Amino acid sequence: VSKTGTLGIPEFGTKFVRGILEETKPTLTEELFRYSVILSTAGELTPEACDLRGILEESLLSYYAALTERGIEPEITMPETPVTCMVDKKAMTRIVGNLISNAIKFSPEGAAVHVEVRQEKDTCEVAVADHGCGIEPEALEHIFDRYFHRPSDINRSGTGLGLPIAKEIAHRHGIELACSSKPGEGTVFRLSFAEHEMNAENAE
Repeated sequence: VSKTGTLGIPEFGTKFVRGILEETKPTLTEELFRYSVILSTAGELTPEACDLRGILEESLLSYYAALTERGIEPEITMPETPVTCMVDKKAMTRIVGNLISNAIKFSPEGAAVHVEVRQEKDTCEVAVADHGCGIEPEALEHIFDRYFHRPSDINRSGTGLGLPIAKEIAHRHGIELACSSKPGEGTVFRLSFAEHEMNAENAE
């Protein structure tokens, strides 16, 4: 029988929650503010024609220091021609940055992180994959829940709001954000853009 701490939470869980709060107080406040803005009318998106390749390249460059520090080599697969979609560039950069950040966080040192843009006719997909510890099936169904942390995350910092924010932004765009994972093998996050998000130039 597990020992129970405050509020009926097992003692281990109580320590886990306290650890998260102590490590992420300033960040959590900022993320809560961003989340509330996204849910409000102030979070309206401003779609414009953007080349997804450029957004991914900028995001990877912004994490260059983190990638170098962990010895992680990004493997990038992109078409030679522009992949233009109607998106809010700042918001889409936030989504991609969050997925890349997670891939770095959960990858072992010296591993590879895969980033791919794939286009087929009037649709395209962005995928970010790692070779980390993977996500347990029971945790995978909660991966986009607010404040959710897996027990295996105890030694990793984070607010538990990054993925929910990414999911909400994607939803506002009409884009599907999905996750697949196998424990011990790694995790893949996919952004699927339907025909109506693609720029008319790509639909020809």
